[in-house]
Amino acid sequence: MSAIEIFLLKRTEPIYRYYPWKLLIKSGVKGVAESEYGRALMEKMMVYYNDQKQRFAKLVGHGYRMLADAIEADLPYEIKCPALLICSEKDNFTYCIAKTFLLRSLMVLYKARKESFL
Repeated sequence: MSAIEIFLLKRTEPIYRYYPWKLLIKSGVKGVAESEYGRALMEKMMVYYNDQKQRFAKLVGHGYRMLADAIEADLPYEIKCPALLICSEKDNFTYCIAKTFLLRSLMVLYKARKESFL
């Protein structure tokens, strides 16, 4: 991933905050799933935030910042516990990559927190 892509990932929150909500739903639904069923699920999740656009932007921004930080750290992620990542042939490829990095990041964070309590 290029430096400009990481830079933009870290600044996703304001983009989502100022993007017109109906257009954001339309592009979000289209960008995540290829099947009608997948798009319907994504739309249902996004419509839940109809009156909470700022909260949605903050949530998405936080997730993308975590992803950017994980990519930037370039750590040798070694997942030593069972982990299942499901990406279907109808999932958007970049979405699957994002899920992979987030899963790895969360596993590293979980391990770090667990070790700090011991």
